[in-house]
Amino acid sequence: MSTIDVPSIWVDETATRIAVELDGDRFSDMLREIDLVHGAYYSVLRAWATVAGTSIAALRLPSAVAIGLTASMVVVLGRRVRSTRVGVLGGIVLTLLPPVLYTGGDARPRALACAAVTAACLAFVIATQESGGRARLAWTAHAALGSLAVVLNVHDMLVLAALGVTVLVSAARRSVGRSTLVGWTTATAASAAIVVPFMCAAAGQVHQVGWIERPDPVRLIAEVGVFQWFFTSIPAAIVGWGCVLVALTSPRRRGPGSVGARTLLVPWLLLPTAVLVATLLTAHPMYHWRYPSMSLPALALLIALGLDRLRPLVRWAVAAVLVVACVVSWTTERFDAPRPDLRRAAQVIVAERSVRPGPAGIVYGPSVNRSEDIRHDRPEAVRGLRDLTLLPARQHGAGWFKDQRAQPDVIPRRSDGLRTVFYVGMAGSEEEAEVRAALDESGFDEVSTRTFRGGRVGTGVVTTFVR
Repeated sequence: MSTIDVPSIWVDETATRIAVELDGDRFSDMLREIDLVHGAYYSVLRAWATVAGTSIAALRLPSAVAIGLTASMVVVLGRRVRSTRVGVLGGIVLTLLPPVLYTGGDARPRALACAAVTAACLAFVIATQESGGRARLAWTAHAALGSLAVVLNVHDMLVLAALGVTVLVSAARRSVGRSTLVGWTTATAASAAIVVPFMCAAAGQVHQVGWIERPDPVRLIAEVGVFQWFFTSIPAAIVGWGCVLVALTSPRRRGPGSVGARTLLVPWLLLPTAVLVATLLTAHPMYHWRYPSMSLPALALLIALGLDRLRPLVRWAVAAVLVVACVVSWTTERFDAPRPDLRRAAQVIVAERSVRPGPAGIVYGPSVNRSEDIRHDRPEAVRGLRDLTLLPARQHGAGWFKDQRAQPDVIPRRSDGLRTVFYVGMAGSEEEAEVRAALDESGFDEVSTRTFRGGRVGTGVVTTFVR
């Protein structure tokens, strides 16, 4: 929790902050154009921001709380389907998985949606184990929580579909009765009445995920098998999938309920990823390694089931390896993150301005979607700077979240009267060369270049020009 404001804000979180800070009318206008699929999450954070503000720590805190709630529910769910020990192990494993830690420190909807869908699964299990009024109450909760999960993250519908597989398999094995089939059918119909209109409306904005690329087969296998569950930690992946294999190949045990643990968890784990990967064959690919996060609780519980079947000394040795591997992977991702370190860029600008007073301007490269990305961390870094390529706002489509910028050839006529100009972008990029040429034409000389972590796209630079 103490590192919740690390790393600096990134492009998707910038979208969250912009949506939270819009007034009511403009927020409604934005949702009619883009990001309706995240409208419920933005509404929650808008209410939260009235109390906590819009600092990056404040925006990320609800995600951290949601992951804590999810882990608590995993403990209860594990106890319901197998034993208290499996539940506790599952909760611990969940909080160690690198993508879970990542999601818990990200001001995006996935953590809240994961909590909601886990709660829906817990209500589903309770409904299958109870009878009478308690069962009806649990089915009602399942319908409400399932609807909430889908409204927070439309991909959570795939977990509800996985529960349908669980019901059908359980019915085929005669481990659930007619009351469960009726309860599930009724709850699903009620939930569908709520979410289907929402999904149809959101489908009209499918263009906003047009950035998703179809990965080559090697990358796809790496993402599906390792990265979306364990980030870059091969040891964690080997240990984790090894535990899952133990859980799946061990003799079947009857848990305390009518729905078996594996019958619940395997569809929850596999079906969402399978469907998302299958969309890569369509005109609108929907798979990205972040999107199957709703299945992480299922993976945690399957790992816990595998650990539970091991002898005590082996169990704790395997668990220790998993802990170390996950912590190392998360630490690398969190503190050497594949995102631009714009906080460092802001620090460089502050230092340069302290020794070069006078009128100054700035040019942002493509790695900075909005000037607020830097201003959010260090407002004094860019206060008073003339933005030399900024165009009037275009608030439709992606224009809500990205500055509109002119080509570098406007720099000479916009830099009159300036003594210093800063360039913030990617080293060696085509635009950097164009900016250098434009500033040279205006009589500026380069005096310093400082680098910062540019994320997966390369090395970032803050270059200072004076005349």
